[in-house]
Amino acid sequence: MGRFCFGRVLAFPCVIAALVVAACAPGSTEGANRSPAPDNTTAEATSYPYQVHADLARVYLNYNVLDQALKHFELAINTQLRQTGTEDAELWAGFADALQKAGRKDEAVKAYQRALEIYEKLYAANDQPDRHNYYVQRVAALHAVLGNQAESARWQGMLRADENSASQQLALAMILEGRQKFEEAEARYRRALALTDKDPIAAAEVKLAFAAMLRKIKREAEVEALAREVIAAGTPAEGVKQARRLLFDIYEARGELDKLEFK
Repeated sequence: MGRFCFGRVLAFPCVIAALVVAACAPGSTEGANRSPAPDNTTAEATSYPYQVHADLARVYLNYNVLDQALKHFELAINTQLRQTGTEDAELWAGFADALQKAGRKDEAVKAYQRALEIYEKLYAANDQPDRHNYYVQRVAALHAVLGNQAESARWQGMLRADENSASQQLALAMILEGRQKFEEAEARYRRALALTDKDPIAAAEVKLAFAAMLRKIKREAEVEALAREVIAAGTPAEGVKQARRLLFDIYEARGELDKLEFK
């Protein structure tokens, strides 16, 4: 299974409040057959790669400079269409976020709907099993943003993982955790633990991710136990360091640093 980055992988990228990800997220583009965003571009502006405008748009949005964010999202969408003949769902979602922040709610709804249309088409055309959850997450999140809670729940129910794949079980656990479905996430974490029982490095990956979730829901005795298991296994080194930091945080909060063993 994929190795852990040991900085606590964030629950999957479908947090509704943060729809804007990389300007050209893998698998988020499709061929366009419609009019682009409102086009106020100049020849000079569109001479740059569209990714330049996408990156600038995201930076401006992050700093709440909305006039510039809107300008560069429009440039990115229109320039991509001219340069590649495709549209990117995440650019439309980012454009929608900026419109929403600017109080242009009706336009934001239309932009979110365009992002949703693109992802639904990509899902329908997808023939790669490892992309299934990616598209399902995006579609579910966009339905939720648009207020279609029943449809969002229907799509969430389509998330899946191979029962015998530890990496897929872990990935789905983290998705469910991000949606605050902690009971369902726990079942997936435990399945991943069972599948990694003979692999201490893979097991450390799962244990640390599981421990991070358990800490969120105040089950610190179990967090402590998992961290100690990683430390006892002694591998990988980064995992051991993270487990020690986890114990330090727990004991520091309790005023019990004397319990921490420095070895």
